[in-house]
Amino acid sequence: MSKAVHRPPRVGLISPCGGGNLGDAAILDAMIEGVRSRTADAEFFAMTFNPQDTERRHRIPAFRLTAERYVLSEETLAGWCARRSVTQRLYSLRWLRPILRLFLRALYFAASLRNELRHFVSGLGLAKGADLMVVAGGGQLDDYWGGAWSHPYNLFKWGCIARVAGTPVVVLSVGYGTKPSRFSRVFLRTILRMSAYNSFRDPRSASLAHEWLGEPQPIVVPDLAFGLPVKSAQRAPARKTVIGISPIAFAHPRWWPQKDAALYDAYIGRLAQFVDWLGVQGHELVLFCTDTMDVHCVRDLYERCTARTNIVTNDAARPLPYYKDVEELIAQLAPLDMVVASRLHGVILAHRLAKPVLAISYDWKVDVHMQQVGESDNVLDIGTMNAAALIARFTRLAQRRVEIERKLRDTARGFGQQVSGQFDRVADQFLRRPAPSPVTRS
Repeated sequence: MSKAVHRPPRVGLISPCGGGNLGDAAILDAMIEGVRSRTADAEFFAMTFNPQDTERRHRIPAFRLTAERYVLSEETLAGWCARRSVTQRLYSLRWLRPILRLFLRALYFAASLRNELRHFVSGLGLAKGADLMVVAGGGQLDDYWGGAWSHPYNLFKWGCIARVAGTPVVVLSVGYGTKPSRFSRVFLRTILRMSAYNSFRDPRSASLAHEWLGEPQPIVVPDLAFGLPVKSAQRAPARKTVIGISPIAFAHPRWWPQKDAALYDAYIGRLAQFVDWLGVQGHELVLFCTDTMDVHCVRDLYERCTARTNIVTNDAARPLPYYKDVEELIAQLAPLDMVVASRLHGVILAHRLAKPVLAISYDWKVDVHMQQVGESDNVLDIGTMNAAALIARFTRLAQRRVEIERKLRDTARGFGQQVSGQFDRVADQFLRRPAPSPVTRS
């Protein structure tokens, strides 16, 4: 008796997903679809910040990207000492508090180290059963959110896990944000040197990888979201122009790393003046967001607007809710005529659908993307823009809408072909196997 032995390829995806950013979710969707269209039986698992969210959105097993860490605060110290009368009395002696703090920090460090070791061993078991580990796109070469010991360290650790397990790693269409610190550069340089193939989503990220991390010949392949399969919607004729407005929590006093309440308030105020003008012009307006933290911005913007009659709302007369998955977001974007957005993937997903975008840029990565698609004239800086500038740029964008749509359609097709070619390369090199030889059993 003979039977062909076959094991489907297993792919591990490393992503900072889980915080409610639909750009990261779109990248994972594109990655899964791109590989499955080439190796239909491929199996996936992911390492993310929120495994439960990942399993719900993408319907694949998911595991924690990071080990649980313990950080000592003054409130934690006071709470720990309040558990017993003896430690409470010790805490009341101010001169003893530094000693207690040092003692607890040592305990917390030991517990965190134990968790790191357990996490490494668990990760090793995952990596040994995989054929490939993928750092799946997005701005992962960045330490803006949490510093060197956040995502740069996570990439370094998973690279080490894959190396010990003997599993190849590839880094696909990643990008930079802020200039990484010295420690971050060590971690990021290491993961790039461990990987079998690296690519970067834009020319500037590729140039910085060469300059900061010593990447010898960086390859540029557009953002993986351009590989997302989408269907174009047929717009109904003779109706109002529909404009999508997507604010961002830039400088938000609660949600942004660099908090500036006055700057955030000024930004929302100027944007509200522009939205009011759009309403007076008779446009239909849809307020949307691509990240959960921006839900608060949508509400703030809606409250600041005085001409609300043209803003699409739900049954409770509130702005439409945050979209829970990429499919819902794409369905909302499809009928729009134009988009005003700040987040990179709010812009990219609109461009994927050939929607003209007026970008309010908060980061150079948005400027670089707009240059990539030949739309650098339609960008304003978030810190200096005002309602008059928004109106002027929007008017010019609207006048060239049909021409820009045609150009973006060609650009998105070309970018999609580059991403598709990268998926072909990865599948051919790491996942496609020759036909299994028969095993004879007596």
